[in-house]
Amino acid sequence: MQREADAAMAMGTKDKVKIPIPDIQTKKVLENLGVTFAKEPFNKVLIETFLPQGWKLVQRQRDPRFRSLENEKGKNIATIFLKDTGYDYYGYVSLNEEFFKQK
Repeated sequence: MQREADAAMAMGTKDKVKIPIPDIQTKKVLENLGVTFAKEPFNKVLIETFLPQGWKLVQRQRDPRFRSLENEKGKNIATIFLKDTGYDYYGYVSLNEEFFKQK
């Protein structure tokens, strides 16, 4: 688990972070909220991302593979998952449907 904890920490926490490359629909939703993506992926799993002011990645679970993408009000926008075990390297971005129902 130490390798995964190190990988999660390397993602960053605010402003400029690396997150798993989202699917097209998720990317469009995040862009509409003010997230900016680099033109090219960082590697086969991650892309550099510039978050709106006050947004951050926060570890809310004991499992270091999971992080929450939170807006400036502390609302959970998405769950970020990154697995890096050496033989398994992948991740995903899952939008928090509850956040969007409240809008």
